[in-house]
Amino acid sequence: MDDQLARIDPTTDPSTAAVILRCMPNQVGPCPRCQGLTARCGPNAQVVCP
Repeated sequence: MDDQLARIDPTTDPSTAAVILRCMPNQVGPCPRCQGLTARCGPNAQVVCP
């Protein structure tokens, strides 16, 4: 099965996005490529979406 996440809409609450991304809410930020939410820092950081 595909492990890649779908784009998380930027209007999503950071706490909800953090649960999906398995990170802390303060680590959530926009992807520079698609503007969807991603884990911008921390151990699960993925600054740019796949």
